[in-house]
Amino acid sequence: MDSLGILTIKTEETLDKVRNGVIESGQQPMPLGGTSLIFNKIACSKSISELGNEGFTPLFFVADYDGVHHELLNMRTPNPSETGLLLSYPAPPQYHNSPIRNLPKPSEKWMKESLEKITAGYKGLMKGIDRSTQEKVLMNMQHANTIIKNAYYSTSNVSDWSTKIQASLINI
Repeated sequence: MDSLGILTIKTEETLDKVRNGVIESGQQPMPLGGTSLIFNKIACSKSISELGNEGFTPLFFVADYDGVHHELLNMRTPNPSETGLLLSYPAPPQYHNSPIRNLPKPSEKWMKESLEKITAGYKGLMKGIDRSTQEKVLMNMQHANTIIKNAYYSTSNVSDWSTKIQASLINI
């Protein structure tokens, strides 16, 4: 955690409560940090952990030992089309079925093009919405893209990239 820059004071304090009990959740890492369902798992674990008198420790495991397969290489984002925008990570064939932690990050070009496609999709969805709201949404997207890029440039594989994106968003 420290090597990724995600060990915060609050995290250390939460880890001190391990003796009270643990609420576990987890997910395999995915390019671009994965779907919003992952954040739902994390938020639910956090909420449940606060139910005890002393509080429990929510733990989120990054299941980066799972083999590289279709489910971890594809994700859909909102888009004006009926099927959404499918983003597929171009994993080299030699990594198929090897642990996803061994999978290198995609090219910078793929990452930038994917972020541009996502932004274009959201712009298409916001047609007809007042300009002020559109600007706020695009500012938030720009902030999220900055987090994704920062994580990209400071990691070397899909697992660390995904973990750093998620941890950066959670620790904001």
